[in-house]
Amino acid sequence: MTSIFETDRLNAGVPQLILENEYLSVLLQPEIGGRILDVESNNFPFLHRTYPKSVQFGPYTEHGGMEECIGSPLTSRLWKTPWKVDKGTDSITLSVMSPARFNNILLAKTLSLAPDAPILKIEYSFTNLDAKFNKFTFSIHPELCLGNALTNNAY
Repeated sequence: MTSIFETDRLNAGVPQLILENEYLSVLLQPEIGGRILDVESNNFPFLHRTYPKSVQFGPYTEHGGMEECIGSPLTSRLWKTPWKVDKGTDSITLSVMSPARFNNILLAKTLSLAPDAPILKIEYSFTNLDAKFNKFTFSIHPELCLGNALTNNAY
């Protein structure tokens, strides 16, 4: 059975949204880009996030985890945009309007866990709310801290 709850598991001063069953625990932070902070199985973290600490790269703050981009990762503002949360009985849907250049694209992702295996399922949808055709690129942007140091480290 999947549980959905909020708690400050990372001692960050704000709660994380958690999707969990007996196989996986998925930590989400809707307030900073709807990112997946970590995926854990049997207390083993897979993403090696830097959140709640961070590293500053000019105007960009690196929190680690996985985020989405519409357009170039350098010009996309989804990494810092708060996402709306809709909790279902066994899934979570996060949604956001795209940044200014594509300001009428609604991006939504629904996360759910397989009931009998350590599998995280993510379904994406895009809705064009503009009267005209919109062409855009989309990517999933993993930010994995390879090691324990936040500076002088590869991302």
